[in-house]
Amino acid sequence: MAILLAITPQDRVNAGRPSGGRASGGEDRVAASMVAARMGLDCQIVQADRLGSDASGIVHYEVFCDSGRGYVLIDNPPPARPTAISCLAFTVGGEGRQLRERRCRLPANRIDGDTWRDLAAEAGVDCPVDQGVMLGMTSARSEVFEIGCRGEAGYRIERSDDGRWTATDCITLFARGERCDFTTGEEAVATFERWIAPASLSGCRVSQVRFMGAEGADRYFEATCGASENQVVRLGADNRLIEVIPCADASSIGAGCIGVAATRPPPDPDTGS
Repeated sequence: MAILLAITPQDRVNAGRPSGGRASGGEDRVAASMVAARMGLDCQIVQADRLGSDASGIVHYEVFCDSGRGYVLIDNPPPARPTAISCLAFTVGGEGRQLRERRCRLPANRIDGDTWRDLAAEAGVDCPVDQGVMLGMTSARSEVFEIGCRGEAGYRIERSDDGRWTATDCITLFARGERCDFTTGEEAVATFERWIAPASLSGCRVSQVRFMGAEGADRYFEATCGASENQVVRLGADNRLIEVIPCADASSIGAGCIGVAATRPPPDPDTGS
């Protein structure tokens, strides 16, 4: 999935406020609400702070919404539309790391461990969340996050523009050649073993897992069993075990068993490791 980082750093905001005195919090809230309304942002503003203006004279506001989300609003003059940058964007990974020099400063917009746990819960992810980062936005304006889980495979979660969530586990993402920076190969294997329960693969001590393909809601994985013959596991919705298939009977599933696993993160193209 292509992630288009539609959150780019703006010109540095001048410290303080333009001359003419400091507006009250109520005035900030009214002015910021007008900006949010112009862009159709679904945000009932609870708190607002005028951050100042950038080198082009465009005013920036930080707001906290009754939904619990926070933004920096950039009041671009007509005919341009205002821009909203999620406070979560200031944790962004990848190409957006330059945004980290800025932070939302309202206490209600503070990003901490509870922030990522709450997002994971909204997305239906049930794991001991210990890390999180915003990866960016898709062309359809979905927000994309990576969630790390202590001792388990993490997830990539995506919130669409209408608030619907999807979650993809890192075992599947590794199989697609995509990265999960918060998940190790060992955590992926531990998660897979928990899904299938150790007794399900008689004589197999799973060391690696490879995604083979999907049929409807069902997914197929090849489990590397060390000295024993590899086996194919069919999982249904919610990672429910449906059946275990000997590799000899699995030639029609994807490319069949190939004895090569994909539970480890793909190498970093910059370092080769």
